[in-house]
Amino acid sequence: MKIKHLLSLMLVILITIPISGWGQALFDIESIRYEPSRFFPILSDTEIVGAPDSPIPRETIQKITDRCNSRMPARFSPDALNSYCACASASTLGTLTVGELRDLQKETNRKLGNPVFEKYVENVMKPCMEIPIEDIEYLFCITSRKNDWRIKYPIPFCRCVSTGIRDHFKETGLEDMMIAWGKVKKENGSDPTESIWDNDTFLRARGIKKEECVGSYMDPQNFK
Repeated sequence: MKIKHLLSLMLVILITIPISGWGQALFDIESIRYEPSRFFPILSDTEIVGAPDSPIPRETIQKITDRCNSRMPARFSPDALNSYCACASASTLGTLTVGELRDLQKETNRKLGNPVFEKYVENVMKPCMEIPIEDIEYLFCITSRKNDWRIKYPIPFCRCVSTGIRDHFKETGLEDMMIAWGKVKKENGSDPTESIWDNDTFLRARGIKKEECVGSYMDPQNFK
């Protein structure tokens, strides 16, 4: 390339870069808008209609369902998300009044000690997470390279493990969910369900269930 052509190219580059761009951060973390988890039934003021003691209209429930399905959380499969959202919407309809739904719109009310929040976690979130947890744990098991190499029947083995973990969550999950969902999350895109898989008790239960299931699905030839 001739020198005059190189100089022309450099001049074009300099013109296209704003003076203020030198040394300027490419990403401004302060510009991120905090958004509550889409597992929460968050709506605009105009979308919540009715007297405080009246049941939530089905049109409002449909909007809650649409919001729940609008983003795929970490670890969830489409089936797991559909299962949770359908269950949560039906349970919300049977659990909350319009006034209680309005109460949950305030971030400061989504905490331990608020009876409405605790009722929502106990009657909606926790029971509706049971089937998704089984689905998530099955997929995690069937794709894991850490499974015992002697297992001859991985599909029934993983069903055994995931069912056992679901049963564990049925018994102990309420306390874990209360603590997890009661913590105010400020990181954009963070989701309190993540804390379930960071829970030491939950992870120990996974290991125990694998040990309990592994003997039934090993290939006897590996012991010869």
